[in-house]
Amino acid sequence: MPVNEYPGDYSWGYKVRDFFAVESSYGETADLKQLIDECHGRGIRVILDGIYNHCDEDCPLLLVDRNYWYYRDKHYPEYPANYWIPEFNYENFDPKLGIRLAWKFIGDVVNFWSARISYRNFLHWITHEAKKTAGDKPF
Repeated sequence: MPVNEYPGDYSWGYKVRDFFAVESSYGETADLKQLIDECHGRGIRVILDGIYNHCDEDCPLLLVDRNYWYYRDKHYPEYPANYWIPEFNYENFDPKLGIRLAWKFIGDVVNFWSARISYRNFLHWITHEAKKTAGDKPF
């Protein structure tokens, strides 16, 4: 399950409200750290579920500028029941900043959470595996 802050207190956690905060109804950030430490102490790995294309209409990025962050009307017409929210526009390049904003934002979120992971070898391995899957295609 995702651990990011979501609207309300009861949810699966997939409608992210804050990509950089732990869900407050789960307890304090220190509680999450203690849970992870306890799991690691028992030989249990903890995998954080990163959710980027699910949110509600009050998602901060939608409120800032929906058409800047997301594709305007892109969704999966072949699967209309599987439409959650607009998809991040990973192709949008901002020439003033010289970056793809969605790439940068998701990268910042991953870096934020991965900075808190003590198993850096796992991060190197998962990056290697992702590159093998993608082949020569850029992410």
